[in-house]
Amino acid sequence: MRAGTRRFGFVTTSSIVQTFTRRVVAKHLEAKNGVSLTFAIPNHPWVDEKDGAAVRIAMTVAKPQGKQGREAGHLWRVTDESAAPNRVDYAETIDIIAADLRVGADVTVAKALKANDRLTSRDVQLMGDGFIVTPEEASALIPPHFKTRPGSGLAPATNRP
Repeated sequence: MRAGTRRFGFVTTSSIVQTFTRRVVAKHLEAKNGVSLTFAIPNHPWVDEKDGAAVRIAMTVAKPQGKQGREAGHLWRVTDESAAPNRVDYAETIDIIAADLRVGADVTVAKALKANDRLTSRDVQLMGDGFIVTPEEASALIPPHFKTRPGSGLAPATNRP
């Protein structure tokens, strides 16, 4: 950023909050002499009156961080756009704005919890419809000698014991 810059802003597509693009914003928010987002509207309707194109945009304003680090900004969320483009209503929140243009806990910088390292498991998870069978299909898949042994065979996949 040039010396003497007080504020700068962007009008972008609303995809700025998606993972790949968000990393670029996060890099500058987390830098030692980075920036603070002072204003953001993450999902605003944009209608081109000339050709009728309707898209979603994000508007952001940033400024260099002060001596205290990142500062609170004004986050506006669209609450009513039924009269757009002539009128759009907003709700405002004042707080630290994260790279995903949200306030509150910054989940974009969350790290894995080391206390749970090697203690947890995703267990068995069905991925897609490949392992779902009807009771009739299950019956045909189980060899006859398994059906007579207690506790053997197929059982429904549930999170109950």
